[in-house]
Order: sequence, then C-alpha cells, then structure tokens
Amino acid sequence: MFHELTRPFKVAKEQIFKRINVFSLSKKMIKEQKAAIDKEKASNAPPVAKGVSKEEYRSRYSKLNAFSCVVLGFMFYVVTFIIFSVSFLSFVVGSLILIFLLVHYFSSIQRAWAARYYYRNWDKRFERADLRTAYFIDSLLTNRRLLLPVFDIKYKE
Repeated sequence: MFHELTRPFKVAKEQIFKRINVFSLSKKMIKEQKAAIDKEKASNAPPVAKGVSKEEYRSRYSKLNAFSCVVLGFMFYVVTFIIFSVSFLSFVVGSLILIFLLVHYFSSIQRAWAARYYYRNWDKRFERADLRTAYFIDSLLTNRRLLLPVFDIKYKE
C-alpha cells in the first residue's frame, strides 16, 4: 500500500528533477545576457536611426513624455496609498511598487534628457555622445525643472 503512495514521488524524483537543473538555467541566462551585450557593443548602432526624420523624433519624444506623465500619476497614487495604508503589509507593498515606479520614471526622464541633447545637435545625431548618468545627475542638481517631464524638446538645460 505504501508503495502505491510513494510511487509518484519516486517517478518525479527520478525522471523530472534530474532533468531540471536550476543552476544551469541561471548560467544559460547569464551567457545569453553577455552575448546580447557583446552583440550590442559590436554593432555600434547610432543613437538615432538613419531613417528617422525630425518630426518622427519629436513624435517619439512626446510619447516618452506621455509615458513619464503616466508613471508620475501612478507614483502620486501609490504615495497616497502609502500615506493612508493601515497595515504594515500594505505599506511594504506600496513602497516596493513606488521604488519600481521611481526607477522607471528616472530612466524615462534621463532618456528624455538625452533625446533633447540629440535634437539640439541634430547634425551630430549619428555620433555617440558621452552622456553618462553622472552628467544627468549634475544637470538635475543645477536645474530642478528637469525632475518633471519637459514637453518642449528645444528646452536648453
């Protein structure tokens, strides 16, 4: 009788768990990620694609600003949720969601900052500029206006 109860566990152990190796899965993912990074470095793609016109670039910039506004709206909602949270669990979940949204918001305003740079220097749009995160943070410290979405693509920092 016990043989019939333990049989599914033995089959799972011998046939399923031996084939699934969790550690090799993460190694495979790391190798694929490194290969993608190497491929991106080798391609040396220009920051702005050659077929993009100035009007299309402006349209893409406005969509990036719309994304930033939506994320900012969700952030305000989550902040009010955190303020009025009753339990510790809702506070923790709200804080984690807020951190997730903050990362996406800051990455989108950094992309908008870089997009404004390439728009101002449209003749040099195919050359990679040295736009590090440190330069972005420096420009944020000197101009607090950049913390909010800037709708004018010609805005000069």
